[in-house]
Amino acid sequence: ELEMNKTVNVLILVSLMILSALYVSAAKKGKQAGIVNSIEGKAVVFHIEDNKARTIAVGNKIYVNDRIVTEKNSKVQIILRNDCVFTVAEKSELVITKDMFSKLTGKRETVISLLKGKLRSVVGKSYSSAGSKYEVHTRTAIAGVRGTQNLVETSDNPPSTNVYGIENTTNVKNSDKKIKGGLNVGPGKGAKVPLNGPPEPFDFDFDDPSVRALLGGTTIGGGSGDAEDDVNMGSFQGGPDAVGSSEHRDIEPFDIEQHDRDETPPFDQTPEQNRDDSSPEQTHEDTACNE
Repeated sequence: ELEMNKTVNVLILVSLMILSALYVSAAKKGKQAGIVNSIEGKAVVFHIEDNKARTIAVGNKIYVNDRIVTEKNSKVQIILRNDCVFTVAEKSELVITKDMFSKLTGKRETVISLLKGKLRSVVGKSYSSAGSKYEVHTRTAIAGVRGTQNLVETSDNPPSTNVYGIENTTNVKNSDKKIKGGLNVGPGKGAKVPLNGPPEPFDFDFDDPSVRALLGGTTIGGGSGDAEDDVNMGSFQGGPDAVGSSEHRDIEPFDIEQHDRDETPPFDQTPEQNRDDSSPEQTHEDTACNE
């Protein structure tokens, strides 16, 4: 009888531990940053709470601190709730480091850490409001845009970043605050940012084959063959104006007032925000998210 009581107590304790774990899992509250709009080939997402690869598909939710990785001959386009859209080229990797919106002031902050590869962004006019910013961070550069479009390309050998101005103006500076000097680039203008120096200006032609390849590589559908259409993200469903406001696709606004007011985290800062996930997901690489 004593042994039976011990067994019952152990079973009760194990059950309580399981229930507690399930409760904690269900209680996690993350913030949705956007949604997958289009994809070619294969891309995976790693959520911060378990760091397991999940194959993503159109309609999947994307969360703050998600890491997105594209394979060879693959691209993925994400609509963010903060009035912008970005397309990730093949063999690229990035983290959505920050995505905030204030209903009180209209201020928006989005930070994308591009770890490798190429990223093309179309940023809505909402980011033109005072205090708002959309930044792409790489190992060597910070490219800040407001209501504009650009393409950012990283290289590891040697470490450097190329920023291509496509519409309006992009402010480019070295990610090292000790290195002074910034550069504004507009359409047909670019900036090369080395590891230990200020941005270096260069000009480019939209009809240049290498530039057309960059545009096509960051356009879902492989590029239209027309430079102007590619510049306008030709295959994006609805164009940049269709990205919408913070209420787009019923995504709950993330109030800056309720969270930290600090400056943008450094490029290599460990993310702290967790994603909410009250239901189990399959996690091997060949399984699509069921969200």
